[in-house]
Amino acid sequence: MLTSLFIHPSTEPISAPAGQLGAFISACSQDLQTGLVDVDFDDQPRHSLLFSRGQLINVYRSGDPVERVDHQAWVHGLNNSSPRAVLHNLALTPQAVRLIKILIEQRSDAHVVYANDQALEKQFSAWLEHPIPTLAQVHWPGADALTLLPGLGVSPRYTLFISPDKILQSASSVAAIYNWKETPISTTLYSSEAPSLAWS
Repeated sequence: MLTSLFIHPSTEPISAPAGQLGAFISACSQDLQTGLVDVDFDDQPRHSLLFSRGQLINVYRSGDPVERVDHQAWVHGLNNSSPRAVLHNLALTPQAVRLIKILIEQRSDAHVVYANDQALEKQFSAWLEHPIPTLAQVHWPGADALTLLPGLGVSPRYTLFISPDKILQSASSVAAIYNWKETPISTTLYSSEAPSLAWS
């Protein structure tokens, strides 16, 4: 689902023994955490949990398409009998959580992929002129970035950049994207024309 966001050393895996996932979720709530937790079970689909200021706001089950599940029923179903899992915890701001929600809730036929035959600066200049809000995703061998673009020439609204040694979250700057020295593996633009609760 969001595996590429967790390939970097900035997010060390956490082992949750059988029956302990509920306790981990409670700890996240008590610590008022905001961010993304990826849950990789041995014998079940991967789940992604989104927290905002300690509240579990969304749970997604991986698949094609990704399924948004009732988070309260999901937590209740754990009932101290959850299977063993490996967790990846990524601390984020509420604005970055919104970007992750938009990314997860996109459908495979609802995005436009651009070829990597021009500089990112030129690509972003074209994307900024899009008539409606969009989410740009750039994936390199060693980093990932998400940027919310309001459209109509307005400057980027928020950027999340993750590399092996840092996580940058910026209200407007895309300097980290332009300064990354690797050639992108993929660049993708997701449009708000595709309806989703996250865009709403």
